[in-house]
Formats: sequence, C-alpha cells, structure tokens
Amino acid sequence: MTVKMDVRLSFIEDSYSFYSNDIYLKGYVDKVHSVKDLPSAKNFLGKLRKNIRNIIFKNLPYDIATTINGLTVGDRSYEEDSFYAAVKNCGVTHVMVVSGMHMAIVCGSFYQLLKFLKCPSLVASLSTLAVTLAFMALCGFSPSVIRSGVMYIIMLVGYLLHRQPDALNSLSIAFVIMMINNPFLIYNVGFLLS
Repeated sequence: MTVKMDVRLSFIEDSYSFYSNDIYLKGYVDKVHSVKDLPSAKNFLGKLRKNIRNIIFKNLPYDIATTINGLTVGDRSYEEDSFYAAVKNCGVTHVMVVSGMHMAIVCGSFYQLLKFLKCPSLVASLSTLAVTLAFMALCGFSPSVIRSGVMYIIMLVGYLLHRQPDALNSLSIAFVIMMINNPFLIYNVGFLLS
C-alpha cells in the first residue's frame, strides 16, 4: 500500500520514521519541498528539541541515546521496532513515554529547588507553572503529557490557594478537560495507560 502525506522533518537522511497517535510509519524521502518558516515559538521549540537530541546522540552510544531521547522529549522515532516490541511485551510501555513520572521529576525538582532557595510560594508556584507549560510544549503536547501537566497545574493552583491537592480530583479534572477538548482520546493508548 502506498500512502502519501505531508510530513515536517527537522533534518533529512535517506530514511525517516514518524510516530503519532499510535501510527508508526517508516519510509524514504521522495521529494522535498520547502515551506515557509514555522511561527517563532514552534521554531524555538523545534531548535531546542534538535539541540537536546544532538547533545544526547553526541555523548551516548546510539542504542542508549534513542531511549534517552524518547524519555526526555518524547521523540521515539529513533527506536527500533524490535526494541519497542520488547518494551511492549515486558509491560513497561508507560515508563517509556513522557508522562507523570517525568513531570514529577522535572517540575517537582524545580519547585523543590525554588522552595529550598527560600523563594516565596507565589514565585515558586508561578515559575513552576511556566516550566510545566514549557515542558509540555517541549514534549509535543502528547495525551500523557497533557494529562500529567494539567494535574500538576491543578496541584500548583492548590498550593497558591493554600489547599491540599488531591490526586484523584486532579486526575478527574484533567480527564474531563481532555475529553471536552478531544473525545477520541479515549481510544489513545498513551492516554489510557496514563
């Protein structure tokens, strides 16, 4: 079967792979057409992702770099099919996608660092909110990242209002927000596993 599609590439090699919404395609570049530059925010995030990827692949062996790249910015396009199948068979797919665990490590560490530096609660919460949104954008707003990001934002709002956040309430609110935005996420494996 031949499938034609428009794909945005950050770089060009002899082959490319594309993963989105449970569809994994591999193919070869046939024709390259230039398109106008992306808006500055997307362009900035694309450059940042590329710089992170380059640092990872420059300093680590390829097989380790593919995993670290997937865990840091959610780009699993470099992973081999056999590796993904092994991860799926082991039942640890949820660990290999950027989600709540990653959000807790990155944003939680940033918040705790600000509290350790004796920043006021308002400054720490608002700064962590900005870092949370930036991390969500860096990871491409995948369903698991949106869910964990919304939950973390609700937790930060709870801190601002001097309330004790509840994980189940935060999960429920995140679920409702995401279902209102896109009801078809109920079929997304990344969303269901998160």
